[in-house]
Amino acid sequence: MRNNISALSTRNLVFNYREQRNVHAAPPVLDKLSIDIIPGEFTGILGPNGSGKTTLLKVLLRYLEAAEGNVSVFQLPQEEYTQRELSRKLSLVPQKTGGGASLTVFEMIILGRLAHMQNRWSGFSDRDKQIVDHVIDVLDLERFRERRCHCLSGGEFQKVLLARALVQQSSILLLDEATANLDLRHATEIMDLVRGQTETGKTVVAVMHDLNLAARYCNRVFLMKNGSVRFSGPPSDIYRREIIQEIYEIDAFISTDDDGIPFVLPKSGIPIETGVTHMEVV
Repeated sequence: MRNNISALSTRNLVFNYREQRNVHAAPPVLDKLSIDIIPGEFTGILGPNGSGKTTLLKVLLRYLEAAEGNVSVFQLPQEEYTQRELSRKLSLVPQKTGGGASLTVFEMIILGRLAHMQNRWSGFSDRDKQIVDHVIDVLDLERFRERRCHCLSGGEFQKVLLARALVQQSSILLLDEATANLDLRHATEIMDLVRGQTETGKTVVAVMHDLNLAARYCNRVFLMKNGSVRFSGPPSDIYRREIIQEIYEIDAFISTDDDGIPFVLPKSGIPIETGVTHMEVV
């Protein structure tokens, strides 16, 4: 780990939606989960539905409170940050958003500057608007500036959500299945833009389902199952047939492309018997 400093780390996180105060009421959604996120890298969090990936993001963002364990952001305990301070460290690109469809693209993006607003009466500053203008230019969204968000395609709207997160100017960018409903061109466009952020020093953590996109873009991945990390390491190290069987309970063909990047082709969606010993590849 670079300089032995984690951008984000968790230790023994336990979370249960059904009853946080009684973690034995139901199997925990997060079960003694510990991770370290390396600064400046693109990290993928993968695993089957229900494995706890999105819940982990919500705990990192303090949308949810863990029953046990702790979260640190740049080695400072999460609880020592105010919500405004935490918003300047962490920003989120969701898969979708439940509100704001009637806003224009500019109005949606500038909401990312709320964490930097001096007070609720001052409004957005000229500096805020300059930052938004710059990101709109970089992401090639100028032609959509005054368009209502509900008039955008899925790929266009996802770029707007990315822009909103970028104007927040956080150190860490979190993505929650941000390419899940996009075609190949729009998905790779979003991933190219996000990976470019690591070249500026930003840390990226993406919850994903697409193993092959993760292999191409991520420096390191965590494979989760039943609320805990079962395997972690570079995709080239942990994309193995037996590991995919253990995590997803299917058989798969695994090979590499001309660039040496691994890819996974499932052979069947029928669950198979598995028995891989849990391990961590470092």
